[in-house]
Amino acid sequence: MRLSELLAPAVAEERAAAAEAAAMATRLEMEALSAQQLSPEAAEAVAQQRVEELVKLFYFARLFGCLDSANQVDSAELERTTALLWDAHHGAWQQPPVGGLSERELDGLVLLSRELTSRPAGAAGVISHDAAMARCTQLACAYAAGVELSGSAAAVRGCVAQLLASGFTAQVPTLQPVRMD
Repeated sequence: MRLSELLAPAVAEERAAAAEAAAMATRLEMEALSAQQLSPEAAEAVAQQRVEELVKLFYFARLFGCLDSANQVDSAELERTTALLWDAHHGAWQQPPVGGLSERELDGLVLLSRELTSRPAGAAGVISHDAAMARCTQLACAYAAGVELSGSAAAVRGCVAQLLASGFTAQVPTLQPVRMD
């Protein structure tokens, strides 16, 4: 097998990613032009809202994402279970009713956060760290601007909105040790 045949899938993937990035850049440039027509106060409010969108995403991803440490896995599982139970119980009492948050939605939130902060899978040895960080920045800006990303951004925004609407985020966690008498 020739080297060009071995590299063909990686080259095709890189070209597709470049085309997607170019389309996203065009959308972001058009939005930047329309933002220039805003008053300084309105532009500041839009910037604040975008930063808040990213903070919510990253906050919940860290909260519900299972990492390597056993304590972090236990904590993430506890937070996931609590959020799901809270949503199931209290979401039904909201007006209009919300509820039905699932493990899959929490997984999607964590995965999108990782996509916005990590080098693409299989890209090691294919793109530089600079290119990967530029891609992450572009994806994060697009997410904050409300652009749909790989069919998952709208679902993640819905998951975050549901967590906020359920009242889960207003609760102060209290962990008590279990007595084994």
